[in-house]
Amino acid sequence: NTQTPGTATVTNDMLAGSIANSKLANSSITLNGSAVSLGGSATIGSDAGTEGFKVVLSSNQSPSEGTWTKIQFDTEIFDAGNNFASYKYTAPATGTYLFNITVACATDGSYGIANSMAQLYKNGSLLSGQNSIFGLPTHLDSNGFDTGSIGWTVYVNATANDYFEVYGRINRNGNATTQNFYSDSSRRTEWSGFRVT
Repeated sequence: NTQTPGTATVTNDMLAGSIANSKLANSSITLNGSAVSLGGSATIGSDAGTEGFKVVLSSNQSPSEGTWTKIQFDTEIFDAGNNFASYKYTAPATGTYLFNITVACATDGSYGIANSMAQLYKNGSLLSGQNSIFGLPTHLDSNGFDTGSIGWTVYVNATANDYFEVYGRINRNGNATTQNFYSDSSRRTEWSGFRVT
């Protein structure tokens, strides 16, 4: 004879094997507008912040005086997604990115820097308004060092393979004959970024 178990009388120990999703009354749920089958997996919420990088100079770079020069960031501290190569960062996803840039400049003469500057380039062209000038007298020290930190937020269209590069410039004064983008651990030229939205 077939017996129908009473309500709430079936325990876990009485169930053998797996129950197919199709056998369940509600075989899927919706997260952030996407249907997810039970037994599967899903990422809940935005993945912003999961893509990012930080790169530095491993040795001093010597640009020509008064000339915009692409900074050759050659050492990766981290690079989630492996999107940094050939001194440029290619954005992996559409959204708003935050870039932070520190340029440490040095000369061979005391107070030898008139000013120093940094620019952020997108797809080979200067971003409008993305030119920062530091090197005011309050930043300089008697050893011929000047360090400036700047941050930019930029909207990115990943389908266009948008890529970014950093350029720097050092204008020296009569106290110096050479100039460098500096790589010392205490005065390091570095660039980092990640997607925030």
